[in-house]
Amino acid sequence: MCQHTYILEILQEFGLIHCNVAMMILPEGFKMGKEEDSKLVDLLTFWRIVGKLIYLTNTRPDVVYAISVIK
Repeated sequence: MCQHTYILEILQEFGLIHCNVAMMILPEGFKMGKEEDSKLVDLLTFWRIVGKLIYLTNTRPDVVYAISVIK
């Protein structure tokens, strides 16, 4: 499976196909924090996305940093 196809499948599966493109996913030194007014997320969906992105990092070192921050 090529990377492009796998990425498109991930975006379609989670309804993110029309998201904006960013050159840098997260700024260097970014720290995750809890927002007071944030919504609860479905943990199963969250971990499915993270798992797929971790798999992707085996062949895409340019996204390793951003994925390591969210896991």
